[in-house]
Amino acid sequence: MHFESGLLAQLGLERFLDAEEVTGSNPVEPTFLYLSSLLMLILQCGINFVLFTIMKNIIIHIKYYLLLFFVSILISCTSIEHFSSNRTTQVDNFPKITKNEIQNLDNNRKKLLAEAKKWIGIPYCYGGTNNCVDCSGLTQNVYKSIGIILPRTASDQANYGEEISLYDALPGDLLFFGSNTKVTHVAIYIGNNEIIHSSSSRGVICEKLNSSLFSSYKFARRILKP
Repeated sequence: MHFESGLLAQLGLERFLDAEEVTGSNPVEPTFLYLSSLLMLILQCGINFVLFTIMKNIIIHIKYYLLLFFVSILISCTSIEHFSSNRTTQVDNFPKITKNEIQNLDNNRKKLLAEAKKWIGIPYCYGGTNNCVDCSGLTQNVYKSIGIILPRTASDQANYGEEISLYDALPGDLLFFGSNTKVTHVAIYIGNNEIIHSSSSRGVICEKLNSSLFSSYKFARRILKP
């Protein structure tokens, strides 16, 4: 009898413990799961924010460099309109060159002047070197006629030859124009305050070095020795 009572008591205790395992709850476990989920959510949001910021900065930098690229194209060479201004105010401080002095120029300078004048009336086109030309395309073609190969762009031509004073310029020397430290235009000096250059609005023309042009003047360079 005592044995049966003890057995029944033991079975009752085991069932009670089994029921507690099934129906009982540990308050620490759901709190841990909730905090883990919240931490994962915060971490995911942080990763997404970092990725978004990186992509945003990349797009901003791409737009910035594209803008610089297109602006540099717009201001390159003779695309600057004031290089072909119709203003007539003259800069009259240059030494005059007489017909006899022009006749006494060396043959290469005479050939340069003759070749440059042949191009007058040719239309402008950016990057052109044949049926239409830009500023540096004109100077490159003119100097090519006497066997001198100049670089293609005005900024590269500005490093060719030796720099001289504008008041010492002779027919055939190159005049460079631009803004700040950047060269954006080149012209051929033909004497008596006149230049031949390729204008974006009028093509290859001969005109006086007026105040509008002179305001953008940077320096002169001599390719041919006098």
